[in-house]
Amino acid sequence: MGEKLENLKIQLKWFHQAQFAGIYVAKEKGYFKKMGIDIEIIQGGPNIDSDQQVVNRVVDIGVSLFDRLLVHRDQGFPLVSIAQIVQKSTRGFVTKRSSGIDTPMKMEGKKVGTFGSTDSYQFSAFLRKFKLENHVDVVLQETIRYFLNNKVDVGSITVYNELQQIFDNGLHPNKLNIFLYESYGVGMLEDTLIVREDWLDAHHDLAKRAVQAIINGWQYALLNQCEAIDIVMKYVKEMTTTRELQEKMLQVIANYIAPPQFSICKIGEFILPHLQHTANILYHYNLISKPANIHEAINATIP
Repeated sequence: MGEKLENLKIQLKWFHQAQFAGIYVAKEKGYFKKMGIDIEIIQGGPNIDSDQQVVNRVVDIGVSLFDRLLVHRDQGFPLVSIAQIVQKSTRGFVTKRSSGIDTPMKMEGKKVGTFGSTDSYQFSAFLRKFKLENHVDVVLQETIRYFLNNKVDVGSITVYNELQQIFDNGLHPNKLNIFLYESYGVGMLEDTLIVREDWLDAHHDLAKRAVQAIINGWQYALLNQCEAIDIVMKYVKEMTTTRELQEKMLQVIANYIAPPQFSICKIGEFILPHLQHTANILYHYNLISKPANIHEAINATIP
């Protein structure tokens, strides 16, 4: 009889989709099991804060954003990152060319969509940079339909999800104004794996095995994208998405998880200048009360 598996819960920060393909692949290909782990993957959404789920011990590991982690640590949350999955910013805003909103300043007085409790602090940094924070009407954007149906004038996007849906609905780049946070100097690091510090102290080996399984899952997913999407489609609700969208999502996000000149073997690694850049932006725009110590915010012995 084999050894008993250790139970582990991981909280996603959004609905099931190819953004988390590496985690599903790690489960379905037996990588977690091989590491002695019985994994439970919990779906997120606009009203689920993965950081809070970890703090409250509802789950063991959360998929968060590195900027959110630093803000929550500044607020006293006992959280730490154990792997950095997405290595550059994927987010921004979009407007229709027909709206005439072609500069940040023209967003003043407009309805601006937000992803809610899962949103990045890039959103806040952008508004503060252009002194728009108290001059826009912020609306919870549950789906990109809010933008397509003109419920918001300015839609929040990730390049791998909402922007692809907009293209699929016939609005091509020549009909859009796309404002990527990276292009405006407020791009920050996103998907990161977080745990409680005390949980990590007690379960360091388990955390190391879990991260290795996830990294192995991502490596397999990026090298075998068709099979990875077969696996993703077991998790998603087909009525709310399509295989084609999930395929595009994986193709695009692959370039942010393993960017050009970034070996697939380095997935999950911490790139210190990128981490520091995120910390600097947060402090510059008063989103944290003091400079963040990035060395304390990560555990580099895990990936």
